[in-house]
Amino acid sequence: MSNTLMIGTGGAGGKILESFLTILDTYEGLQSTYDGLFVNSNVNEMNKLSHFSASVNGLCINGNGTGRSPKKAKESIKNDKSKIYNYLASRITNYEVANIISSADGGFGNGSIVIISNILKGLNPKLDINLLIAMPKISSRKSSLENTLDLYKDILKLKENNIINSIFFIDNDKMREEDTFNEEVARLYLESIELGNGALDSNDSKLVNSANGYKAIFELSNEFRTMQQAIDNSLKISPFVVPSRFNCTHLGAVIVEDDFNKNEAINIFNPKDFDKTDYGDKNIVVLGGCQLPNEHMNNLRKALEDLDNEIEDTEEVIFEGRKNNKIEKETKPKEEKTAKQRLVELMKNDDFWS
Repeated sequence: MSNTLMIGTGGAGGKILESFLTILDTYEGLQSTYDGLFVNSNVNEMNKLSHFSASVNGLCINGNGTGRSPKKAKESIKNDKSKIYNYLASRITNYEVANIISSADGGFGNGSIVIISNILKGLNPKLDINLLIAMPKISSRKSSLENTLDLYKDILKLKENNIINSIFFIDNDKMREEDTFNEEVARLYLESIELGNGALDSNDSKLVNSANGYKAIFELSNEFRTMQQAIDNSLKISPFVVPSRFNCTHLGAVIVEDDFNKNEAINIFNPKDFDKTDYGDKNIVVLGGCQLPNEHMNNLRKALEDLDNEIEDTEEVIFEGRKNNKIEKETKPKEEKTAKQRLVELMKNDDFWS
């Protein structure tokens, strides 16, 4: 029986969940461990996804899309609240973990995260709820940055109220091609949960992946001589937002014995409460309970402030221009002279004849 529910909410969440389920199909024996649930008010977006079935794993909310507006998303959910509650109530008690996948920059995904999290926790207080949220690019439009920062405040409240456990952000500034990027995100996320195809006990993996705080994943290449070098490289190529420091409470790792020593990860990260490492067929280190990547959120705030300043500067120039433009007499625009008039003037000049 499945013990983990993967919820893709909104357009971006649905796409990443689609990638996750596609990757899952390539892992023998894991399909029965996970169930997928697509939630959206835009059924057309869901119909494009091969793993979506309206009668099996789709929760279609009335609203016909919300554009980029979290407010419209919340209104759609409110208008269809009985349907959402009854749907989730009929199945959520079967799960130990729910992973909610969405984007932060607006629309149905942004507007649904807090509501869905609260409903899930209310229905099943023992449920671990983890968030996988796609961050907007630093160069995004003003509304996207505003929506993201507003959602971040809500996520902090969810964390403080013990509604959610683990938080993990996707760094879209690292995206090159969307489908390939989503596949890499989904693959690494699955690898982090399974920790080397179940090389670690599932309860140990759950402790790490649902530890309260931020999550981090390191997939280590054996091309490097030391684990520290491999970790540094993993940080550079990671599709996720990386915090500046890794003060973590939990650590789980699966290491290829011929590549590194399994205890090196413990020595490097020094987790406070729990660690479990073992040898297996992959090099994966997962940290749980890390500090939040506040420096990344500060960069988003700075980008928003810069946009605000650009707008203010433009308005100020326009205003000052009107204020200082003290014209006492109306000046007529200079009339363009004809070629004949210019020639007559030139002819009046003695130099013309010299």
